[in-house]
Order: sequence, then C-alpha cells, then structure tokens
Amino acid sequence: MFKIEELTLFNNNGKSKTYKFFENTFIFGPNNIGKTVFTKTLDYVLGSSKEKLNHEGLDNITSVELAISSNDKICLWVKRSTDGTFAYRRSKNSEYSITDLEGYKSEINAILLDDVCSEHYIDVYKNGF
Repeated sequence: MFKIEELTLFNNNGKSKTYKFFENTFIFGPNNIGKTVFTKTLDYVLGSSKEKLNHEGLDNITSVELAISSNDKICLWVKRSTDGTFAYRRSKNSEYSITDLEGYKSEINAILLDDVCSEHYIDVYKNGF
C-alpha cells in the first residue's frame, strides 16, 4: 500500500515549507484557512489538474514536491513546477529526471498501483468499464 509521506512547497525566494503526513492525517479547521488550497495543491502535484497553481495564497509558489512511500519505504519523489516542468526521482540523493505529463502520471501510478492490485485486476477493471 502507498502512503503520502510529505508535501513540500518551494517559493520564488528560495525558501520551502514541508508538511509531514502521519498514519492518520486530518485537514480541518475554520473557513478560509487553506484547506481547499491544500487539497488543490495535492491534486496539482499528483498530475490531475492541468492548470497552474493560481489559487490565492499560492502566487509565489514555484514548485511542489511530494514524497510517496510503498511498504514503509519512500520510493518516489515527484515534483511539478509552475513553469510546466514534471520531474521524478527514486532516491533522496538522486537527480530529478524530467518527463512529460504522461510519463509523470505513469511513475506515480506505478507506485500507487504496485501493492494494490495485479495487472490481472487492472485488466478486469478496464474490460468492465
């Protein structure tokens, strides 16, 4: 099973802010504190949204990095920049590999689906729908 370990936002001043996720992480609070922006940022870094990060409060963000683990070991870092760059790496010390949107999504899906199901179940799902 996969787990999101941490989300890091990088701004145009060279600073970053990392949010760590735990076994049970909840995003809650009063209105207008950033819950929706936070979830839209997750959507963005996972490749679902093709739009730029243009939400209030994210105007100075230049890129977003997400660390994903599988079997309790971080095995994929994905990074999406507001300039349209998609990148991934397999270890904390390795260089990022630049890719296109489809390659980016493919790297993420390989981790997300690795422990969830076999190709047989994916084929059953595809044929059923």
